[in-house]
Amino acid sequence: MKVLVTAALGNVGREVARECSELGLTVQVAGRSVAGLKERFPSMVAARLDFLDRSTWAGALDDCDLVFLLRPPAIGDMEQTLCPFIDLAYATGVKHIAFLSVAGAEKNRLIPHHAVEAHLRRAAGWTILRPGFFAQNFGDAY
Repeated sequence: MKVLVTAALGNVGREVARECSELGLTVQVAGRSVAGLKERFPSMVAARLDFLDRSTWAGALDDCDLVFLLRPPAIGDMEQTLCPFIDLAYATGVKHIAFLSVAGAEKNRLIPHHAVEAHLRRAAGWTILRPGFFAQNFGDAY
């Protein structure tokens, strides 16, 4: 099984990639900086992925069975970015998408995660994770 880990250079993506690799999955790490990805993950396949540049999507999804999807904070328009990315993922053979959402997204239509969750629920093969807080915030923000 091959898993695409989006936002792999971030705190969460980095740990997801590491754990998937330890579980024996083939990991394709993705982000906007291929050089940074290759430096941090020398034993993994690195792919450029920019949700604002659809020309990067197919290459990032190449031969992937699973996707770990994380919404970049700077992106707010899900109908032009993550939702069509999800459609392409399923169309190219992805079987399951795990989306890192936020607590309360299922009830709050104002946050972008709500649109992604609603889009995923119309498909087959998905998991929605809704953390309420990250321990890393103690080191980064507090």
